[in-house]
Amino acid sequence: MDKLYSTDKIMTYVGNSEENCKELLRLFAETIPVELDKLRAEITNKNWEKAHEILHRIKPSFEIMQIKYGSEEFIKLNNNISSKIDLDNSLELYNNMKNHIFKAIEEIMVDINKD
Repeated sequence: MDKLYSTDKIMTYVGNSEENCKELLRLFAETIPVELDKLRAEITNKNWEKAHEILHRIKPSFEIMQIKYGSEEFIKLNNNISSKIDLDNSLELYNNMKNHIFKAIEEIMVDINKD
């Protein structure tokens, strides 16, 4: 089965240290759900500037994790909000993205707790 995320970029970043890679995976799994909850609140409140700030803040995490599914929604949501286009679909894009990300986080947690 293909992984829902990749550690390739992380391993390069941490000099192939498995321990440091696991720590970054753990950090991602702990912080991203909190940020996604904040993002949902801002989208629901149509606070597009704050929503864009959150997306901008978490973008590097998504890029380094190479989430297999959800990245397309992330990019589209980020582009739509920053350009203020198709905002009515923001919550639907968010929900699709979040579902994919949470599946990846579940897989990450299983992987880092194998030892």
